[in-house]
Amino acid sequence: MEKPFLFNPLKHHLNHQLDYIRSYGKSISTLKSDLSIIGSSQMDVYRGSLTVDGIILEIFKYINTRFTIDKQDYNKHLLKYNNYFVLSISDHSEWVLRKGIDPERYIHFHPARYSPHTFRINANTLKTLIAAGIMADQSIGLKEINSARRLLGLDPIGKLNQNQGIGKFIGYFNS
Repeated sequence: MEKPFLFNPLKHHLNHQLDYIRSYGKSISTLKSDLSIIGSSQMDVYRGSLTVDGIILEIFKYINTRFTIDKQDYNKHLLKYNNYFVLSISDHSEWVLRKGIDPERYIHFHPARYSPHTFRINANTLKTLIAAGIMADQSIGLKEINSARRLLGLDPIGKLNQNQGIGKFIGYFNS
């Protein structure tokens, strides 16, 4: 990802997560540590058709037509909007832009809460699904979920319900 943008696609972009699962080449023993970047709260995950680079390009164009991409100008703009603002891009998804903590990646963005083309998910659920996807031979089921949860130091679950919890999201990771 190019500077000055800060975005965590493992946390916020479904197609990136699926690519990560398919290409994971490290030892399973490091998986818990690798997934720690996802954090521990709830988040929105973009499931639309735009790539990470496509989203960055649209955000860049938006910023460049309204003010400059310069760090001081960007931060000055943020101050007008209480340190964040929301913009909608071509597929109608909405993105929150805020100040990044890295001095060179000062444009931090992530999907807005309940934005079109997103789903809201708990961090442990997301980590479980990514780990289960990496550990699964074919599709993810209860066995893979509980193996992943053991690896992550989480309690196993008794059953999968398609309408709630992990069961609600398995379809995204089994496609």
